[in-house]
Amino acid sequence: MAVAIAEMSKTRERIWEKKMEIEKERIEVEKERWAYERERSRMEFESRMKELELKLQKKRIICFNFVYVFLIKFNKKFNSITLK
Repeated sequence: MAVAIAEMSKTRERIWEKKMEIEKERIEVEKERWAYERERSRMEFESRMKELELKLQKKRIICFNFVYVFLIKFNKKFNSITLK
């Protein structure tokens, strides 16, 4: 009887140790998952920022071209007025 009780106690200890090991592994997996999610979010943010910077740069180029063309036309008109 005492041997059976001792065996049951050892089995319970092994089960408890295995549960603790599984819980530690679960926590590690959860940490890795959150690290992955954090990195993915950071990369998405950086990608979105680059996309917005490119759009802004494109708008600046368009605006610059518009002003440049306007000034050329204005200069031609001004020169034609002053030369007459």
